[in-house]
Amino acid sequence: MRRQCLIDLYVHSSSGSVDEIVDVASNEGLDAVCFVVDSIDDLPEADVMSRASERGRASIFPGLSVDTGGTRWLILVPGWSAAPMEVFETLDDAQLLADAVAELGGVMIPICPHQMPEHETVPHLGPFPAEHAVGWVSMVVKGSQLGRHLDVEEASQAGLRTLGATGPFGRVDDMGRYATLVPSDMTSLEGIAEALNRGLGVCVELRPAPEAKKPKKRGRRRRRPRRKRSKGSGETSS
Repeated sequence: MRRQCLIDLYVHSSSGSVDEIVDVASNEGLDAVCFVVDSIDDLPEADVMSRASERGRASIFPGLSVDTGGTRWLILVPGWSAAPMEVFETLDDAQLLADAVAELGGVMIPICPHQMPEHETVPHLGPFPAEHAVGWVSMVVKGSQLGRHLDVEEASQAGLRTLGATGPFGRVDDMGRYATLVPSDMTSLEGIAEALNRGLGVCVELRPAPEAKKPKKRGRRRRRPRRKRSKGSGETSS
């Protein structure tokens, strides 16, 4: 029987502890969430992740964020606790990085490559790995509209899916707006990686953006009538 996994592919570790993030993910109805760090030194212990996954509905998997030539990639590796993860921080070439990830049975996902904090936009991207088949995480919280359009357009031209996540600019309170639906066993990182590598998965918008607060309208000030001056007298008439 086919199972569907609703996963948030990117929640940065600065958003909260492993337990906090998995609790919010469970409350939002997610099946899984990726706890993303910028350095292998910040990867949690395997038993910490295992205990957190037993807390509620959602499983939690560690992910490593890597930059190559200005493009942000998320790396997910099954058996990460025993894998030589340090090799990923020594490679600055997207093709070499993709080859190393594939050798470990993992998946490398572009994370809103045209989008930056404070609504900045990256106009030109570095080279992508040859025959890259994984969809782009383009739908993220607090991303720029222009950057999002560029992400979606380029992914579409390459025949790739648009995926969703909280993303690098969101926080734990933003979880539950965007996620990715993957046809896979929700508790298996191997299955999720395999499905994404086959080009599967689709963004799901679970709730709309919060409405912007409208500024209060000020009442119009009533202007006092001007008092007329009498001609030639210099006195003001009443």
